[in-house]
Amino acid sequence: PSREYLSFYAQYLPAVEINTTFYGTPTSKTLQKWFNSTPADFQFFIKMPKEITHTRRLENIGDLAENFCNHIAGHLMHKLAGFLYQLPPSFHYSPDHLKHVLNTVVPQYRNVVEFRHISWWTEEVLQTLEEHGIIFCGVSYPGNIPDAFIINNKEAVYYRMHGVPQLFKSRYDKLFLDKIAAEVQNANREVFLFFNNTFGTSGIINAIEMMNLLGFPTEVLKDN
Repeated sequence: PSREYLSFYAQYLPAVEINTTFYGTPTSKTLQKWFNSTPADFQFFIKMPKEITHTRRLENIGDLAENFCNHIAGHLMHKLAGFLYQLPPSFHYSPDHLKHVLNTVVPQYRNVVEFRHISWWTEEVLQTLEEHGIIFCGVSYPGNIPDAFIINNKEAVYYRMHGVPQLFKSRYDKLFLDKIAAEVQNANREVFLFFNNTFGTSGIINAIEMMNLLGFPTEVLKDN
């Protein structure tokens, strides 16, 4: 049953990226259920609401971000790994936009920012985010965005795989997975990898394949 999906997932994988929070703030009851359904060392990354990242585009948000993050942290406690700010493709680089990013993230938490426009892939941006402790999210995404495995944080790396060439659908082949696995093994810090090619079973299969490549053998699905 769908209500038991998280507890099933957590038997095989060590972390999850929650996407439902993009559409609204979960209740205290829901957060408590997430906490109770997962092992003690399980980790959650929470996507920030679209009202903040897409509707208001990081402008005039007041205490929205801080209140949201504190609400989540108060219930997930030590299982909270951090927050993901996914920004729209129309959010191009500009000095003002960069300031909005820096002013929006809540500094007491681990923050990851995913850009969807190539104008953000510059040394200046990487360095500025590094100085503020913000993780620049590496991505595999259709189009002209580089799929580089980016390290700009002393503690952690974050990489999202959305499906290429078909967004959300394509399954990654062994050549690509081997490349990412090698990057992970050379990173010398905590690494979060999330597969967002969630149409069908592609994402789950790729996640299990990656776990096996990294030396954490597990089997949950057979690809028939």
